[in-house]
Amino acid sequence: MTPTRRSRRLLATAVCVAALAAPALAANLEAQLDRTHVEAGESVQLLIREQGSGSGTEPDLSPLSRDFDVLDVSQSQRTEIRNFDVQRTHDWVVTLSPRRSGRLEIPPLQVGSERTQALALEVGGASAPNDASDLAAEPTKSGVFVEAQVDDQHPFVQGRSVLTLRVFAREGIVEASLAEPEIQGAIVERIGDDARSERTIGGERFDVVERRYSVVPQQSGQLEIPPVSLDAVVREAAPRSNRGFGGAFADPFHDFFGSGFGSAMPRMGSLIDQFFGSRSRRLRVHSDAIALDVKPVPPGVDLARWLPAHGLELSEAWSPDPGTFHVGEQVTRTVTIRAAGVAPSQLPDLEGPRVDGLKQYAEPATTASREIAGSLWSVKQQASVLVPTQPGTLELPAVEIAWYDVQAKEPRTATLPARTLEVLPAPGGAGPDTPAPATSADTSAPDAAPGAAAVATAPLDWRLAAAIGAAIGAAVSAGALLVRGRRRRRAADGGPGASPATPPGDGRPRSLAAAFEQACRSNDPAAAAVALVAWGRACFADAAPNTVGEVADRLGAPALRAEIEALNAVRYSAAGSAWQGDALLAAWRAARERKPARAPRGSGSLPALYPTR
Repeated sequence: MTPTRRSRRLLATAVCVAALAAPALAANLEAQLDRTHVEAGESVQLLIREQGSGSGTEPDLSPLSRDFDVLDVSQSQRTEIRNFDVQRTHDWVVTLSPRRSGRLEIPPLQVGSERTQALALEVGGASAPNDASDLAAEPTKSGVFVEAQVDDQHPFVQGRSVLTLRVFAREGIVEASLAEPEIQGAIVERIGDDARSERTIGGERFDVVERRYSVVPQQSGQLEIPPVSLDAVVREAAPRSNRGFGGAFADPFHDFFGSGFGSAMPRMGSLIDQFFGSRSRRLRVHSDAIALDVKPVPPGVDLARWLPAHGLELSEAWSPDPGTFHVGEQVTRTVTIRAAGVAPSQLPDLEGPRVDGLKQYAEPATTASREIAGSLWSVKQQASVLVPTQPGTLELPAVEIAWYDVQAKEPRTATLPARTLEVLPAPGGAGPDTPAPATSADTSAPDAAPGAAAVATAPLDWRLAAAIGAAIGAAVSAGALLVRGRRRRRAADGGPGASPATPPGDGRPRSLAAAFEQACRSNDPAAAAVALVAWGRACFADAAPNTVGEVADRLGAPALRAEIEALNAVRYSAAGSAWQGDALLAAWRAARERKPARAPRGSGSLPALYPTR
């Protein structure tokens, strides 16, 4: 055999070997569904398996968006050695939720230079129930669904319609997340906390979770509330002979030790569930869309006074009851608005006008939503501390709120009538002709002797007046220096009477709390107020309080509120009565121990509301 012929044979042999080895080296790409038939609202899992050297790229899932929602994508890789042959496998498990019923196609998906084959999926035409009445007719169709209702489908513009979402779950739900409603052209606010109950429908028991929202349209015309989706993981029983993907994808080792969603590391719960014949599946269900017909403002109604409501009430409460007032005595007036068909944020402010001879200290207003006689009402309360500064008659003007009665279709006005208060002189003080109490700058001077007033009214020589003024000024300065020195010494010794202008420390809550405790033990109301506000601002940085009343609101303790009112009574009193700080310190400590933890808002998760059965 000539060398040329031998070379040709060797080359042909090499080509044949390379051709036979090519399929083993190239990637082998396949796809399969875990089920070929599902009901509407149920999910299906698509397994994409790449065997061989692999492309190193992720699958392009964009073609799926036409007919499916991608709920979850997980992947795993494994390498096996059999008879010195290395086999690599890369799996992607894609959880899909069909968007419509009928015969759907999983289109070919690109992974590197390879493409999967197309797959067919049959989706049942009967959708998940949209409300309890639908389920009563067909109780076996779906174990999880969302119901949406509004209390008023024809609200006025800037009127409130309450959207209620109810999640019905017959099967054990491992976890669930309810999306927040997104409504264009409306202000949406969540109302209260979720309510949980049970309901029997068609002879079957359902767990029900109810969540409510305030929807306030901002323009008239048609307004659509789009469907709200619920993503859930449901635990269901499954035959041990039907675990995941079969056929060419069957792998007992991988099926037993892999988790239900294809993660590389198994969870102990998944192993136990699979061993005893149960599994979890993901699903996405939607509520129905709701159309609102928003009515415009009626002709002739003043837009500046537009407040559409089904009812509105005004009331007031006094503490203590102001039978008679004394100069410097504190009384708290609380004005309350209750309105149905209005969001709490729509209720107007209640700041009263200035009244001569009366100091008013308004606390921050509080708002809430409450069930009253089976209807949802918005409530706003405004508390003000009133301190008269001179004896005589005080006239508190009437409080009026204009609103539109949507049931009677006519404007109305809610009114608190004007009130007349008789103010007596302070106990032990001067008669009715006594002028208003002196300011803080005047009260630092010692009281003048009875004869000094007569001397002051007589004409004096300017030299004598200057001498008297200088003497009084020197006495005031010496007294101030003496008091300041005593306070410094007492503060250094930790004794009573120490009242720093600002709380000492490094600004941390612990240091500020120590300053407040010291002020209470020293019976110093001014220092206690300053330290309490500083401590509150350090602890509640997200909504820093500016007054002692706001600190009480943050802690939410009635006993602390009562002691703070007593503190304010001493601070605002012209008589300068004594104050004991032990009660305030005890109430603050009790409120601090029971201070509730703040939960983040806006989360749609419902992890603790569905027990696993």
